[in-house]
Amino acid sequence: MVQIRLVQEEDLTAQSGRFLSLLLDAYSFSFSKIDEGTLTQIAEESLANMITFQKDGSAILIGAFAQAEIIGVLWAYERIVMGERRVHIGQFSVDAAWRRSGIGKQLISALEDIMRQRGIASLELMVSYENVNAILLYESLGFETERVQLVKRFQL
Repeated sequence: MVQIRLVQEEDLTAQSGRFLSLLLDAYSFSFSKIDEGTLTQIAEESLANMITFQKDGSAILIGAFAQAEIIGVLWAYERIVMGERRVHIGQFSVDAAWRRSGIGKQLISALEDIMRQRGIASLELMVSYENVNAILLYESLGFETERVQLVKRFQL
């Protein structure tokens, strides 16, 4: 049985390796052109930030747990966009063995419940163009494309 609940500080410290693995997996999907060493460093920094923001209350951290082991995580925060309160999903990852089992939908649903309690009606995120499965999931949950981010890289 899978339990969806807020992530506690003890979860982050006791299962830091699992959280790191989930973050690294998410980054590998989204940034396939970046080397593994750099992605690992970014994931480690993200985990440190996750712990800090969980402690200070500025993060909304929701986890999916199977027999007390973290198998999915959603990290979000409130922000103002063009005068509108929104929640932005910064990180979202489900263990590969649990994908397509409804865990992602349950995590989003739990976040939406928190948003309703806070009186926030807009949820946003960014997703890599090449992460087709994630895009399909988000569209099935009612997300619509609002902006397109373009990047140009050149030699220095």
